[in-house]
Amino acid sequence: KPNYVTEVLGNALHITIPSPKKLFTIIFLSFWLAIWSSGSAFALQAIGSDEVELFWRLWSIMWVVGEIAGVYHLLWQIVGKEEIEVTPDFIAIRHTILGIGRSTVYASINVSNMRVDPAGREEPYARTSDGISFSKGTGMIAFDYRGKTVRIGIGINKNEAKELVAEIQRQYLLYKQ
Repeated sequence: KPNYVTEVLGNALHITIPSPKKLFTIIFLSFWLAIWSSGSAFALQAIGSDEVELFWRLWSIMWVVGEIAGVYHLLWQIVGKEEIEVTPDFIAIRHTILGIGRSTVYASINVSNMRVDPAGREEPYARTSDGISFSKGTGMIAFDYRGKTVRIGIGINKNEAKELVAEIQRQYLLYKQ
């Protein structure tokens, strides 16, 4: 069974891909956030205090930003989705957590060379030659847009990427170029 769902609504192909679940990352972030949150209580007090030096206020702000980033990545792991909408006019990509997310829209006139890209990573939060990556991943599907490569399909494997590219190009010939 593929790790994605497709649905055709009118002239749009909707693709939903759940975020990849990495048990180690979920457990690690849960424990890390439990410990980190105890420090955040002190950090929030320091931010609002008139008696704390500027350095400690800035440090506290960065501490809270770190916690927000940790919560984001944990929620992405548990309930995140990549939503892709393909039409003859555009490709819209949206990463959502509990239905909340921002869309990036790519005009079809500027999209070219849609392909399966082996340079994409299907494994988010994985070991790399530089250590452990804290990236959500880059996706196995790529297309060129105004001189830059855009990658989509976080969490699908190479075969699933081939299936999706074929389906997109079968329904919309303009993405075959």
